[in-house]
Amino acid sequence: MADLPNQLLRRMDSLTAFPKSVRLVLQLTSDANIDPKALVNVIIHDPILTFRLLQTVNAPFFGLSETISSVNHAVVYIGFNTIKNLAIHTANRGVLPPLTSGGVDTALFHRHAITVAMLSRGLALHSGVEEPRTSEFFLAGLLHDIGKLALSSAYPEPYRIIQKMVAHEGISVVEAERAQLQTDHAEVGAALARHWHLPEMLADSIGAHHNPNSLLYGEQDEHTLMRDCVFVANQLATVMGLRESATLPNLTPMPEPVKARMGGDYQALAEAMQHVWHHREAALQYVQNAATY
Repeated sequence: MADLPNQLLRRMDSLTAFPKSVRLVLQLTSDANIDPKALVNVIIHDPILTFRLLQTVNAPFFGLSETISSVNHAVVYIGFNTIKNLAIHTANRGVLPPLTSGGVDTALFHRHAITVAMLSRGLALHSGVEEPRTSEFFLAGLLHDIGKLALSSAYPEPYRIIQKMVAHEGISVVEAERAQLQTDHAEVGAALARHWHLPEMLADSIGAHHNPNSLLYGEQDEHTLMRDCVFVANQLATVMGLRESATLPNLTPMPEPVKARMGGDYQALAEAMQHVWHHREAALQYVQNAATY
């Protein structure tokens, strides 16, 4: 999808952040002695805040000499005050409703995004990636389904049909999206990432997270590893029982080259990622607590 429809771009521009993130951003930024790490921690757990921030800092307006690939990276280049102002601006635009106009449950979406982000980062560490590079793997996992929010908001009626097809016909969401819209959320997410000048490695990983065949080419470099990690993390969310709306039969078989690069099959990697479960619960609790402030 090289040319994104204007309707899709308009809807993406109007997407607001998740309610709990908005509450916490507004609370933190009302304090003159705000802790920068606390605000960054809120941003990196919200796909819309993160996407909006990276979209803005990578725009030609800032004239940066390199592509910004993480929130922490952005803080270094444009300063914390600019980051704070961008977060306030996004928060003040309102909040995502419990359901998008196309029927996507935004609370479940948020939980799954954080789950895949943490698993992707865990798999990167397991594969030998060192800090702080793992933050880029976290980001790729966090944004992997961003196209789903875009499609369900831009094309609400077709997307409600898509949800019914998945529920009653036993087909995958990608198959249903292609039947109704001639594209899918992975393709749209990658196109959006490229449109907003996000790193190619990030866009490629978003686009490949349902298509393991596209993971079979290329050398064993960090670009390939990120695609592997996001694809496998999305599957492990089901294997480990961390995804409320999926069942084991929906698993995509792991290609042998991916298995070789990752050093094991789904079950072996799920065992290796057990520690992520505890960190995930802590992260979800952190976000949940924003509702009580």
